[in-house]
Amino acid sequence: MLEDKFGSRSLHQLWHDKKIAQRGEIFKSASYQLHGNGCMIEYPEHCVDFDFGPNGRTDGFDAWRLYNYACESPEKYAKYTNVATVESELNQYIQEDMVKKIDNFTSNLYFLRNPKRPINLTFRFSLLKIQSLLNFIGALTTSLKIHGLARRQH
Repeated sequence: MLEDKFGSRSLHQLWHDKKIAQRGEIFKSASYQLHGNGCMIEYPEHCVDFDFGPNGRTDGFDAWRLYNYACESPEKYAKYTNVATVESELNQYIQEDMVKKIDNFTSNLYFLRNPKRPINLTFRFSLLKIQSLLNFIGALTTSLKIHGLARRQH
């Protein structure tokens, strides 16, 4: 969506070069606002806020983004409208090695990863305890993909 509008995924470079404004309209019912290392896309019914990761990735998340995403749809994600709950479950997910923080990068974003080891029964039980967070993270990354914002890592 953004690449279609501006001809590039390097929005911060375009902004820095004064080729696009910091904020503006993408199409009639959606606008963007560049900030720090990210961008917020505003639709009439919700917002999607993301930071640009390495290689143009936009599927990164942290506790704060998950919390904000939940607050956009509290009827659907009521459990995660408590930031302490999000932080606690994300920490469990980190311990289970299901997410990875990007090394040598300026952001604190995490990305979903596939486990390198086979899933044993203890590990599977641990995953079941945090399955709702996995579903929630999946909903966030799916939302980014639906809106044309996520880019797979090559």
